[in-house]
Amino acid sequence: MEGALPDALGSLALEAAEFKKIGMPIEEAARRAMDGNPHLLAMAKLLLADVRRNAPENTPVPADKAAAAGLAQGTPVGEVVHSRAQSLTDKHPHLSYSAALHQVLEDDETLKINYARS
Repeated sequence: MEGALPDALGSLALEAAEFKKIGMPIEEAARRAMDGNPHLLAMAKLLLADVRRNAPENTPVPADKAAAAGLAQGTPVGEVVHSRAQSLTDKHPHLSYSAALHQVLEDDETLKINYARS
């Protein structure tokens, strides 16, 4: 919807809409708008990065959930994941480290989120 996006994104969308009005396919219109306005493109990228960074799924994990996931204060998430995967491969010798790593992450959603953020 034209004019619905904020700041640089909105300006790029309006520019692309102008190209679309003259019969240009939307993908080409968007490319032309971005190529002609590198300063708006840079600002739009920064805006999108800020939106992603402030997304609800990127909020810090509360201390009680971190403790429940076995994340001791100061213990890197990678070490927790590695030790659990190593423990699994010790208990089940037929299991590869890669499969154990995937199993550890699938079994603990909070740990998986923290591992992905690290």
